[in-house]
Amino acid sequence: MLLSKQRNKLRITERGDLRLLLSEFQPDVDKLISLHQVHPSH
Repeated sequence: MLLSKQRNKLRITERGDLRLLLSEFQPDVDKLISLHQVHPSH
């Protein structure tokens, strides 16, 4: 199971999809940061 996951990750980086995945993930990170700032900790 673990080996298959590692192989899949290698295939993603070989295809160059990793950059695409990171670029799609970035807006979600920005949204989480902005939501966190709106709700200050107690």
